Amino acid sequence: MTEKFTEGKHTTITFDSDFCSGNLSRVSRGNQRNEYNLWVSHDGAPYMEDGYKTWFHFSVHGVPQGEQLTFTFKNLNNQTKLYSQGLKPVFRVLPSTQKKWRRIFQKVNYFFNCDDQFTLRFNHMFSNQPNETTYFAFSYPFSYQESQNSMDEIQNNFEAAAPINSNLYFHRETVYYSIEGRKMEMMTISSKDGITEDREPIPEGNDYNGIFPEGAKDPNRRPLKFGEKPIVVFTSRVHTGETPGSHVLNGLIDLITDLKSE
Repeated sequence: MTEKFTEGKHTTITFDSDFCSGNLSRVSRGNQRNEYNLWVSHDGAPYMEDGYKTWFHFSVHGVPQGEQLTFTFKNLNNQTKLYSQGLKPVFRVLPSTQKKWRRIFQKVNYFFNCDDQFTLRFNHMFSNQPNETTYFAFSYPFSYQESQNSMDEIQNNFEAAAPINSNLYFHRETVYYSIEGRKMEMMTISSKDGITEDREPIPEGNDYNGIFPEGAKDPNRRPLKFGEKPIVVFTSRVHTGETPGSHVLNGLIDLITDLKSE
């Protein structure tokens, strides 16, 4: 979604969410000067009729330096417990002023409107130049593209280390494809202790149609089996707004893929 607002002769403010992990479905002017009303898409849009509406991630460009804008979210799920404990959205300014995410400085207000709809409101002072872009998000983002980049880096590190440490085992495969055709991947990380020459089978039955598509075409694309070795499965983040779960999982993966660690 991209929406432009002309504010005076020389000012055009642009809202945008057309990027990986972006979510903003609609913007309109509010009742007060420099106030904007915002709506988000639910998690399953457009493939489900309804779903969670907590995650937002959007950018604002063209705001004159020193201007303060007010953002009012009109259709979020009730997150009173989080905001009552001090949660604040995060922001950063690209390309250069503030590359790292940090919490907004001003207080967050939340309330229920006359229709009993949870409403979130916060202000932000734009201290950067108008040719820079400010990004806002519900919490510290971790996008699909960042996930792909992270797995690429881990795979490259293991492949580079394989000639030095022959006991390392790394395997990456596609478990399934999302409705939009994105890969949902799984990494197998282990020593080679207990490894066999057999490959993991693909489960049979209608409930498993389409699973492990690469292995279905070529059984040698499936990971090797281990004997009686215990298996530990790590997963995180069911809903889009649960990015903290991704960061916790990333920390754990960093630990177990640290090739210098004993």
